[in-house]
Amino acid sequence: MDDSNLRVMYISNSVTLGGMETHLVDLARAVAARGNRVMAIVPAILELQSQVARLRAANIRVEQLNLAGAQSPTRLARAWMRLRALTREFKPDVAHQQRTGPYHGKWAVLAARLGGARAIVATEHQPAYRLRGAQRWLNRAADALVDAIIVVSEQDRKMQLELTDRPARKIFAIHNGIDISKFTPPTPDEIAIARRELKLPNNTRIIGTLARLDPQKGMPYLLRALAQVPGDWRAVIAGDGALRDELEYLSDQLGLTQRVSFLGFCDQPARVLAALDVFVLPSEWESFGLAPIEAMATGLPVVITRVGGMSELLIDGESGAFVAPRDVNALARALTRVLNDADLRARWGRAGRARVEKFFSVDAMTETTIAVYREVLRERK
Repeated sequence: MDDSNLRVMYISNSVTLGGMETHLVDLARAVAARGNRVMAIVPAILELQSQVARLRAANIRVEQLNLAGAQSPTRLARAWMRLRALTREFKPDVAHQQRTGPYHGKWAVLAARLGGARAIVATEHQPAYRLRGAQRWLNRAADALVDAIIVVSEQDRKMQLELTDRPARKIFAIHNGIDISKFTPPTPDEIAIARRELKLPNNTRIIGTLARLDPQKGMPYLLRALAQVPGDWRAVIAGDGALRDELEYLSDQLGLTQRVSFLGFCDQPARVLAALDVFVLPSEWESFGLAPIEAMATGLPVVITRVGGMSELLIDGESGAFVAPRDVNALARALTRVLNDADLRARWGRAGRARVEKFFSVDAMTETTIAVYREVLRERK
């Protein structure tokens, strides 16, 4: 089947704005740019409206439905019936669901199958885990409706094979990719503008991160590590979440109030990254992580934890540094080292940019994903 014949429906059940939602938009736009008919089903929440605008700017039809299971049965039933009707109307060759975690979104998969989608693909953005008893049986039945499961790292694929009943032939590892043109090394003038907009000093080294403020991202460990970093520096934490008040209190207790800025929700990550000297993300677990890739594409040295698919992002000591999760002392040492060595920052920044160009572009991700679509359609035919 030729690319131009594909009709692809993207479905998301997430009600937050994060890496998964950015991934859906970038992939849908790239698939549409290759001449395919594309439709996107996303929740009707305020935080996603900037992403909805990006989809519509690419002439992608967008329908907004709340498909998350955490709602009343009546509303869920209405959304389910609407999705089934939209599937019948659009007649997709592939319904591609973006899942916040393994086994999520069963109702959406069922609606797409009953609506007549020729093939169903699911991308799972969080690691697999083992199920037992009735849950295991239920998810086996749901998995039978899915033709292919995409995970975002080789590490996640290994976990799928170890912890689930899914056959190896149905599981594909495809690294997330980014639109490299949106994240380029900034000029000195662009750095100065970004710092002025964020009210940051122009002659001080800036550490920064982009993350949801929830337990997964390890922000308390970052704050405790920053309290050990000597010298003249400032830090910014861009993102929002349930832990924000707690983190601001911890920052105050550590004496960091004048040095650490909480920027809140950020829908312009490139602007924040342009202001930084070092990017850090001390996650306790990750399937992959788009923010470090965006930072590497911007030419920044990165310090990240060696967890999940993030272990595949860089070469330690060549394009960044790994530390163990929850190791405050190691994180402080790594940040101190890179802050104090301008040549090291430049080398890691160049190497990181080159690595993203080679392995983590949206073009590479899109071509591999379309190849999966073709394969499952051939099998179903």
